[in-house]
Amino acid sequence: MRKIILLIIALMLFSSSSISIVSSKVPFINNEPYPIKKYLVMIDPGHGGLDSGSTGLVIEKDITLETAKALKKLLDSNPHFFTMMTRYGDDFVNLTSRKAFGELFDVDLFFSIHANANEYSNPNISGFQIFVNNKDNPFHNDSYKLANLIKDGFIEEKYHPLRSSGIFYTHYVAIGVDSNGEIIYQKENLNEWEEDNYNIIGDSYRVLTSLNYPAVLIEQGYVTNSYDVENWLKSDEIDKAALLYYKAICEYFNIQT
Repeated sequence: MRKIILLIIALMLFSSSSISIVSSKVPFINNEPYPIKKYLVMIDPGHGGLDSGSTGLVIEKDITLETAKALKKLLDSNPHFFTMMTRYGDDFVNLTSRKAFGELFDVDLFFSIHANANEYSNPNISGFQIFVNNKDNPFHNDSYKLANLIKDGFIEEKYHPLRSSGIFYTHYVAIGVDSNGEIIYQKENLNEWEEDNYNIIGDSYRVLTSLNYPAVLIEQGYVTNSYDVENWLKSDEIDKAALLYYKAICEYFNIQT
């Protein structure tokens, strides 16, 4: 019953967009199967609607949507891909629904796009982050492979990661209980070497917790840093980021660009 309800919600969301929902990842032409393997990629532009995300020199929800649309256009131009997005406009979609869309449509990859901000408004903090499925997830190796391809693409463009590796695991760790009896969680972002030396158990970012698909979450740069904005987060540079993601996804699936 829960899955039927979620499917109805998903269909209502996508019915207002230009996308056609299909029951198979393999398209049909003149009722004959098209002989090219199709990979279904769910693109997730972070935040939206009443949730602006990080704000600074630019607004996160706008940047994530622009980048997602540019990436979708590139993937749609390749016959090996079929794409969907968790939102197509300035709409609020909660995290549970975003994760559910990926599971309902049995996606081959969930690709979430975000941007950072420094909470203390330090304009010198800069760089990209890539979050992957935690190590106990069956798709960890797959998401880590894609993360490395994206990282290599950024580094080739002379864009540095935040901290050494640029690839992170996120844990929400229970640290206590508040006066209402609710559990208090603290977020821990750990590099791979740090995770190996911490005995931490907890939930990751919601969209990275599915056991049904590989997923990455990109923090494309800091909206509070002028270099990041000028090179990766303003409208003129969105296509550069989207092309980098597109090439990494193609290499991940072993597809020629």
